[in-house]
Amino acid sequence: RSNSRLLTLSLPLWALLACGRAADGGGEGSTEAEASVSGSEGASASSSSEADESSESSGCGFAAICDLAPGECGPQCSTLDPGDCGPGYKCTATNCGAMGSSWDANTCVPIGGEGELGEPCRFEGDPLLGNDDCAEGLMCFNVDAETGVGACWAFCTGDIEDPQCPEMHSCALSSDSTLTLCLRNCDPLEQDCSETEQCVPETSGDGFACVLDASEGAHPYGSPCEYVNICNPGLACVDASSVPEPSCEGAAGCCTPYCDLDNPGSCPGAGQSCEPWFNPPAPAGYEHVGVCVVL
Repeated sequence: RSNSRLLTLSLPLWALLACGRAADGGGEGSTEAEASVSGSEGASASSSSEADESSESSGCGFAAICDLAPGECGPQCSTLDPGDCGPGYKCTATNCGAMGSSWDANTCVPIGGEGELGEPCRFEGDPLLGNDDCAEGLMCFNVDAETGVGACWAFCTGDIEDPQCPEMHSCALSSDSTLTLCLRNCDPLEQDCSETEQCVPETSGDGFACVLDASEGAHPYGSPCEYVNICNPGLACVDASSVPEPSCEGAAGCCTPYCDLDNPGSCPGAGQSCEPWFNPPAPAGYEHVGVCVVL
């Protein structure tokens, strides 16, 4: 597997809920939720779709959900299996911890809408309870804090060792593999994501994917950074020693431009050069991606 040679910081899938901080040393960072692309300790308990007579007559689905008190979680399931919860319900990422602030379980919730992949969506109540208006197999994600509108993203399917996603997407696992989302692939030089997203390195080190843009346009070249989506679009958050700017002295990371190895041009920092982002061989389609650094 190809790995990015310079990336030392981790990928937060949603800055408000599952943020990743800079890791010490090189290699793939970990998030507070332990972002990963292999291995799983995710929820695997299967739920029963058998309902008692009272729940059937009320249209509730099955007793384990009908009898829940407010704030309690439904039966556990696996988002890798879209049909795990039975008719009228879907498996999604939720928070079942008493004081949790990120997803820690996969549970069954009522299907609250028919939103398809990429369509706008909203949550009903707390997003960590998983009640959105996306269809089965999808989750409302990248929700704008001001408007409350996000987009329906697909869960990975299949086996945890070989998860599957729609074409031009790749599977990213985080929150101890309870959040298994398909991220849309992109080109960091083109920044070909939606207007609310930016193209950043995948946690796997195998390419780039669209995630929420948390920069607010306020983190240009030479800005200290802790998260890969905090730099302005088109900039990478790399080890601060690679960026010769006083503003980044003592910082975990620093923002610096991606560059095109086929047409490197000039880099902004003294002594910087355009160097390959990946150790060879680079993943297909990313052979041209470089980054401005001091070696």
